[in-house]
Amino acid sequence: MSSENERNEFRQNQAVPKIVLYAQSGMNDFVFNIPFSVFQTTYRDNPLFDLKICSDDSKDVITALGASIPVHGGLDLTEEADIIVIAGWRNIEEAPTPELSAHLQKAVQRGAHITALCYGTYALAYTGLLDGRTAATHWLAEDDFVRRFPKIHLHPPICGRRQLFNIGRCGWRAGLLPLPHP
Repeated sequence: MSSENERNEFRQNQAVPKIVLYAQSGMNDFVFNIPFSVFQTTYRDNPLFDLKICSDDSKDVITALGASIPVHGGLDLTEEADIIVIAGWRNIEEAPTPELSAHLQKAVQRGAHITALCYGTYALAYTGLLDGRTAATHWLAEDDFVRRFPKIHLHPPICGRRQLFNIGRCGWRAGLLPLPHP
């Protein structure tokens, strides 16, 4: 089979999941770049995901380190997403906007998956989506998270304090506990 035929077969037989990556001004560059990089993966020059970046107001965002992140649109992009990713959260004292909360609630109701990395768990916790569930967050915020969200069971740290510098056993994957739909 020729390479071109293999590509065409791949395109015809592969449903490409729609991913929406939420971006907010002041977000952590490193945490955002993890899913941004992962969801741009290709196979034989074909994208494995349809990645879109959204923000609350459809405007580009500036990260904590000053990088400008262009976005594809606003929260309406979540309405078609198979997976929504909240990559970090700029301020754990700050609840998501009512609009973001409503879009996340609707996404779960229609069967979309939502996942959060590091402090992004706070965004989901504030919406009530994690009530009665088990979740993980950045280890520095564990005590605060338990105090602030008593209806959520905190998962034992995947990256415990003793494993901080063992990147093979912790790091970005500690936040990849997806929120399954009901």
